[in-house]
Amino acid sequence: MAIPFLKHTPIGKSTQAQPGTAAANIRYISRINATNYVYAERMPSHYWAAQDFLNKREKTIRKNGRVCDKFIISIPREMTMEQATATLRKFGFQLSKGRASFYFTIQDWNQHNPHCHFTFVDADHETGKRVFGTSEIGSTDKIKLLWQEVANRELELLGIDARIDFREAERLKAQEHDNDNELQSEPQEVPAYPVQEAPSEAPTDEFEPDPEQPIEEEPEELPEEPEMARKLSQEDWLKQLRYVSDIRHQVDRKQREYIQAETQFKHWTAEHQKATAAALVAYLKHSAAEKALWAAQQQHESTHFYGLKKGVKLFGWKSQGYKKAEAAEHGLKDASYREALLKQAHAESEAYLQLAQKRVDEYKEKLLGEERQIQRIEKVYGAQLHFEKAKDDLQDAFNELTKNVTPEHIIDMHNNGQISWAEAEEYLHYMGHDDVIAEMKKDITYH
Repeated sequence: MAIPFLKHTPIGKSTQAQPGTAAANIRYISRINATNYVYAERMPSHYWAAQDFLNKREKTIRKNGRVCDKFIISIPREMTMEQATATLRKFGFQLSKGRASFYFTIQDWNQHNPHCHFTFVDADHETGKRVFGTSEIGSTDKIKLLWQEVANRELELLGIDARIDFREAERLKAQEHDNDNELQSEPQEVPAYPVQEAPSEAPTDEFEPDPEQPIEEEPEELPEEPEMARKLSQEDWLKQLRYVSDIRHQVDRKQREYIQAETQFKHWTAEHQKATAAALVAYLKHSAAEKALWAAQQQHESTHFYGLKKGVKLFGWKSQGYKKAEAAEHGLKDASYREALLKQAHAESEAYLQLAQKRVDEYKEKLLGEERQIQRIEKVYGAQLHFEKAKDDLQDAFNELTKNVTPEHIIDMHNNGQISWAEAEEYLHYMGHDDVIAEMKKDITYH
């Protein structure tokens, strides 16, 4: 029989030990040195983004509202990681009815007690109404029954004989409790000397999967930055260090790409605004030129008859009407010329406006492309564009991994061929030992 263990703990706004407990729980269950897998639906999957999500919810719900519910669930050891994650996703979908937010992590997968930390927000992501009723009486039993049904159905489909049975576990525990009472009721011989009894633990209504290695539970109060959960081999340690470093490179690259796209977007937005203004000025000038041309044509028509000037010109003498006709001809030519120039300027401005708009649209699409690319790797540092915060978190993870590491350790690893010079330089830089890098560069001979 698979281990039937599910612990349900609510986190209420007014009943929590201190504000931000739900967010602190996310940070605790997602620590890099203990977590094997992270998954989320209708909320961010990166732990600091998930913390922001829960902190915002805590601020907006009513005074006595529930921020979330957290579960610790034992995973059947007969399942593979892929099978376990698929089962937990199905459990989350049925629990949330495809409408509420949930987040879970898997820990101790390669250890004795693989288990899941599951966070559930019992609220429709659009209406805010409850979808399961985790605050109702008997909800814990309903959640256990749902997990039992989902897990057993998957175990059956996978052809695995193991099953989860909470009722059988309760029956066995009750029987064990009765046996203990019977043993205690029998007369026992009193020893001649005092015996110091081992301190007894407070009884609990939960079923420990393995008394030799119980599942680690979340602290109720805000945790400090966690210590390393277990000793790592140097190979595993170096693998984690490289993982954090690779993620840092991705963040830096995406930040550069985003800044470049944002800069280009701002540039072409400004160009578009200038082109729009130029087109407006050209349009106004063109309209004025059309009016001037129309007035010149009217003047020309009033001073000419069948295209000939009215008035008299005799031996160099010009009548007043003839002079007006000549002035009208000059005015018409000037107005036609100015109107032709402004028509050309207007056409060029319109063409530039269309080009600017096209480029703005192009860079808008590029910017959206950058955002989509960032979302594709949101499991690394979240969908939001908080690059500096992501780098701070990665630096914290790096500091946690190297808190007992000296520059000499890094140099020895480089000298032994375990890491390249580029890696050694990078690790020393993140550890704050640029002075050691400078000294090492003096000793390097370039060929």
